[in-house]
Amino acid sequence: MIGLGQGEYFVASDIPAILAHTRKMFFLADGDIAVLTPEGVRVLDLDGNTIERAVQHISWDPIMAEKGGYKHYMQKEIFEQPRAVRDTLLASVALDSAKVFLDKMDVSEEVFRNFTNVKIVACGTSWHAGLTGKFMIERLAKIPVEVDYGSEFRYRDPIVDSKTLTICISQSGETADTLAAQREAKQKGSKTLAICNVFGSMITREASGTILTHAGPEIGVASTKAFTGQLTALMLMAMYLGQVRGTLSEDCAKHLLLEFMRLPHKMETVLQGDETGIYETLARQFFRHTNFLYLDEGFIFRSHWKAL
Repeated sequence: MIGLGQGEYFVASDIPAILAHTRKMFFLADGDIAVLTPEGVRVLDLDGNTIERAVQHISWDPIMAEKGGYKHYMQKEIFEQPRAVRDTLLASVALDSAKVFLDKMDVSEEVFRNFTNVKIVACGTSWHAGLTGKFMIERLAKIPVEVDYGSEFRYRDPIVDSKTLTICISQSGETADTLAAQREAKQKGSKTLAICNVFGSMITREASGTILTHAGPEIGVASTKAFTGQLTALMLMAMYLGQVRGTLSEDCAKHLLLEFMRLPHKMETVLQGDETGIYETLARQFFRHTNFLYLDEGFIFRSHWKAL
């Protein structure tokens, strides 16, 4: 990406690297060549032709990319999860009607109604979010879902057509394997939708629509708030599909949304346990263990599924 400052210009691979210097940036596409001089920036294609790229105003505050008194970035980002979930929710929900609205979509409700299957492609942590999203979408929208690693999707010659919705999940929006999977799906006629933390990134530019996760910059390598933001976006997607396809009643939607709106406060309550030192005590007890086995059944809102 290229940052535009006051009489100065920057090149970086990610937003936080230059956020303290400028919030005006634009993203390079494949094949772009940027020439930076004291007079400004020119962007050329491989044939030497001048091209224009839209400048984005990044809404992240530079303070968001600092530790803010926490011991390390991961600790800070763990505590930012309730805000990330709340902001992602409020950006796409009408509280009075319990309707999910997706305003950054170049896909009509009629097209959403006519999809016969959903493909989710992602890598790493985003792939794990996709696995949970499969259960959400199948439960609420009654439509079959497959989840693929972005690195494997294009090599297996996936069965994708115009009746397929392909959801691409990426924190940065620049994950190479997920981008390649997105292009493969588009080539086969599928509409693609991005769940991403960076509007204006490559995946969002090439998608027919985007759900932003509003997590802000994530510096820690082990994903925290970006992951919970992705789960929130997937739940919104599941509810939206259920509403436009008529498989989610208004009463059930209101009930789910009410529970979802309570979630950030519940997360804050859980995180308050850190003040007692219990989490650090448990971490010191278990950090040398090499394997954990998690046993569970179902997923969020399990106690309310009978109502659905």
